[in-house]
Amino acid sequence: LVEAHQQRVFYLALSVLGPGSDGEAEEVAQEAFLAAFRNLAQLRDSEAFAGWLCRIAYRLAVDRRKLARRRLPHLGEDALSRLASADDSPAALLR
Repeated sequence: LVEAHQQRVFYLALSVLGPGSDGEAEEVAQEAFLAAFRNLAQLRDSEAFAGWLCRIAYRLAVDRRKLARRRLPHLGEDALSRLASADDSPAALLR
């Protein structure tokens, strides 16, 4: 089952998390398979496995994206313009 659905689940997670999130998408895919395995008794129709697995992966990826957004501080326009300047040191960006 993993071989049959791994790529689909990975790309679904990547589409939610965004480009450059390959490592996170791989983690989400692994978490989705683990969650599906743990809850396999809830699946009533084996033909629905792919959709069920994708829903699990989607929810995990959305939750991870929300968590990442909460961890980022709100920078504002001034801080964003300072980030664009190559002359500023990291300490200057925090002022």
